[in-house]
Amino acid sequence: MFRALRVFLITAQFFLLGTLSASAQEFGKDSLRQLPPFDVVIEQPSSVSESLGLTTTDLRTFTELRLRRNGIAIVPHTPDSAGPAYFYVRVTPICRPAVCAITTEVAMVQSVVLPNGKRCMAKTYDIGNTGLEPMVTAKRGTMETLGDLVDRFSNLYLEVNPK
Repeated sequence: MFRALRVFLITAQFFLLGTLSASAQEFGKDSLRQLPPFDVVIEQPSSVSESLGLTTTDLRTFTELRLRRNGIAIVPHTPDSAGPAYFYVRVTPICRPAVCAITTEVAMVQSVVLPNGKRCMAKTYDIGNTGLEPMVTAKRGTMETLGDLVDRFSNLYLEVNPK
């Protein structure tokens, strides 16, 4: 049963990710050009996340180290550090005995100007993954997925911001 569900989720994800248009991909890439150093913001993990060992501190430290290792400048996180752009991370597990379905999302959120001239914060880059993990390896699997998503973002960011 779990194998069939996993195959279904992977197939659905493949088709959903494959439908992103070339123009949407170009906009996402273009929106990363010449960003100032940004902060990392972690959505407050649920009690389920924390029971799996996925704490705000662990997620932030892992993400910041991965971005820096990839050559991306970030500003240290403080309660007042949210500037015109920030890197957003959200991890949402739903667990049943022995298995968890975990959605991991990373996004670039930045100040944009609407056609009416007003400013607002909006996601200009967003990528995620949903997968099944045995409960005993949920933290390791989630961190691997988060690392992959941060690396994909980093590759695109460095493509439009060469050193």
